[in-house]
Amino acid sequence: MKRFLAAGLLVGVIAGCASTPHKTSVKIYIQQRNWAKALNEGKAWVKEAPQDPEAYYWIAMAYTGMQKYQDAADNLIKAIDLDKQGVLKDKIGENEINILLTAGKNTYSQDKDRALKYFEYALKLSPKNKAALLSVATIYLQEGKFDTAEAYVNKAKEIDPKNPLVYVYLANIYDSLASKDTVHKSEYLSKAEESLKKTIELAPTKDNYAKVASFYFKNSKENKQYPELAEEYYKKALQKDTADIDLLFNYGISAFNNKHYDVAVKAFTSYLSHQPDDEAALQNLGLASYLYAQKLENEKKKSESKDYYRKAAEAYEKLVKLNPKNADYYEMLYIFYAKLGDKQKAKEAMKKYQELKSKN
Repeated sequence: MKRFLAAGLLVGVIAGCASTPHKTSVKIYIQQRNWAKALNEGKAWVKEAPQDPEAYYWIAMAYTGMQKYQDAADNLIKAIDLDKQGVLKDKIGENEINILLTAGKNTYSQDKDRALKYFEYALKLSPKNKAALLSVATIYLQEGKFDTAEAYVNKAKEIDPKNPLVYVYLANIYDSLASKDTVHKSEYLSKAEESLKKTIELAPTKDNYAKVASFYFKNSKENKQYPELAEEYYKKALQKDTADIDLLFNYGISAFNNKHYDVAVKAFTSYLSHQPDDEAALQNLGLASYLYAQKLENEKKKSESKDYYRKAAEAYEKLVKLNPKNADYYEMLYIFYAKLGDKQKAKEAMKKYQELKSKN
């Protein structure tokens, strides 16, 4: 009786170890890039062996081939959780980490909790993965959990202290803290500034100069030096790429705010060579030209001042063509024509202004 029982157990063990035909099929279909059939075989395998981590792993590979990264990540996580014996240790690598990171990136805007789960599993597989660390930090930053976000960024910084991106993240955290904590605002702004300058030290690129400039511009009311620094760093960013129209516009605004009207005129003129019908740029060009003309007039440079009054008029002439129902444009034209001594045009502009105002 005992010998019969032992034989029965042996048969059971052998049967349990036998490979399912679905295991072979799913691998063949994966090699053939027949993702749909591979997925069907993987699902059939799961029905036979719902606790087999390999079955879920190959389903994840099929979903990856179909570019359904969330489904791939969900099955990959299931495989990892079931793999108590380490049967997947030779399969899990960079590809699987990228599946989780891609799923997190694709999910982030709709479901941050689910994205966080993907990023945390990527960290389980690769605790020193900078992309995963910074992705987790981003979510905690968005949730206002600044200390936790900073901790994750600092881990990335320890791994790669010469990576400019970690300092951008730190700057974002400190800048956010400055807007929340008014008591320690100046302290956090100084930390943000220091971090951003570190990015330039490590990588003096256009984008990094622009980030520093934007920081100074956004916080211009917090420090009397910031407006000048914003203009300076926009200029440095433009030296890297003179055709970047967003930088040209922001440089023009910074120069205007600093009353460097001649610089603003040049910036907006250059911007308008790329975007000739931009109303905001035309308005700024007109106003900067007018204010610079006044400055020249006060300096007794009458001939030069007329050139800039003419520039102002030309900008607003373009504006009334673009938007002929804007009364304010005609009011400004009246001022510019009066400065140019063109009484007839000034009279016509005022008449048009009054007509539009009366209609409104």
